[in-house]
Amino acid sequence: MPRWQFASTVANLSAGNIIVSSTPYLAGTPDAAIDLINTNFFGGEMNLATRTGLLNYLKAGTFNNTRVRETLSLAISSKAFQWY
Repeated sequence: MPRWQFASTVANLSAGNIIVSSTPYLAGTPDAAIDLINTNFFGGEMNLATRTGLLNYLKAGTFNNTRVRETLSLAISSKAFQWY
């Protein structure tokens, strides 16, 4: 739970030292957003299980700022991300 809370806080920051803009992730499709998360946060090495889970989550709701930020939170709180 602490890992999820930290990731959620980071993904929702809009001021201070860390600014996470969701604009690039909203510029295309959900698939493109996951590809960008893979590039930006996983160095292009996201495993298939993580990709599938994130994509399923992103597509299960409205593709908007809130859903993208939630998906970013899930990505950086995943076990696969913790490897990096």
